[in-house]
Amino acid sequence: VDADGKLIGNLSASDIRDVPLQNFGLLLLPVYQYIAVVNGVAGVSVDEIAAGKQVPGTPHDLLAKLPVVTVRPRTTFCRMLEKLATFNSNRGLHRVYVVDESNRPLSIVTLTDVLRTIVRYDDIPITRRLSLEGPLQLD
Repeated sequence: VDADGKLIGNLSASDIRDVPLQNFGLLLLPVYQYIAVVNGVAGVSVDEIAAGKQVPGTPHDLLAKLPVVTVRPRTTFCRMLEKLATFNSNRGLHRVYVVDESNRPLSIVTLTDVLRTIVRYDDIPITRRLSLEGPLQLD
């Protein structure tokens, strides 16, 4: 989140879980630089970082190359799934951020949330099922 509260990047446990021992030094970088380096958009390699080369660019410049997947509160569940599936096939995403019109985060929908909804769908009363087919409800 930038100084204005706008969502500009994403880092999760899965992004750092499998960092090889020889790359632990990357964890000393600022978060935005780490994200850019491990995703190959920093313009410098892991080896160059290990040799002391600096990562050029501002948080906005670097993170703009890796847009965060977002939806608005009134986005349908189906549209959110389409968006997640499209981006997920390319980048292995596990979450969609719900943001307001100024791109400020309001909530987050994870793959676990999606699976829980699908698994429990038959247990949901018909009136609630109808609301799941409309705009995404943030309870």
